Amino acid sequence: MMAARGTHAIETVSISLVQRIREEFEGSPGLQVTVDEAVRFWALDELTCERVLTELLASGFLVRGVDGRYRQTSIAIPLVSRGIHMGESIQQTIVREVSAWPGVSAGPHRFGGVELRFGQRELGHLHGNRLADLPFPLLVREELVTTGQAEPHRVFPDSGWVSVFIRDASDVRRVIALFRLNYERPWVDRTRKGPDRRPDLQVGRPS
Repeated sequence: MMAARGTHAIETVSISLVQRIREEFEGSPGLQVTVDEAVRFWALDELTCERVLTELLASGFLVRGVDGRYRQTSIAIPLVSRGIHMGESIQQTIVREVSAWPGVSAGPHRFGGVELRFGQRELGHLHGNRLADLPFPLLVREELVTTGQAEPHRVFPDSGWVSVFIRDASDVRRVIALFRLNYERPWVDRTRKGPDRRPDLQVGRPS
């Protein structure tokens, strides 16, 4: 267990602190914490905890459930992204990263761009290098929009779909983290029998 240590919030968190919290999750399989629990667990201030957990969320190492708890993804993604290869576009980078996950395939979207699927389920699609659209249950969509991780879908703002406008390469990790969230689906109760879908949360498919 990490030794209790207080710290003052700073504008950015150190890589060493992020790595230490990452190792806490790696060393405690099944660990799930809210920000408040992390404050008590690691004796850090709330703002620092939020920044560390947000960094691990953005890197794809953690996912956050609708209950606000952070947990490690089933298949960890390196803390430092492999980044964009020379001569590779933003879209190509995201497709390369996401399609490398077990069971994920990439193909053309019916209205242009690239669609990423896990089996028969669409994880989302990319319209070039500047826009990603992803489907989520409405409650998850509301949290993503409220926390500023995504925006309401540009055409169907009242659906479960969200849009993420990509400004530059610095947004790549954020987009990949959202694809990872949809891939992991931590809101689904895996103990329930039947299809991995909640009928009352189905949404239409945008263009």
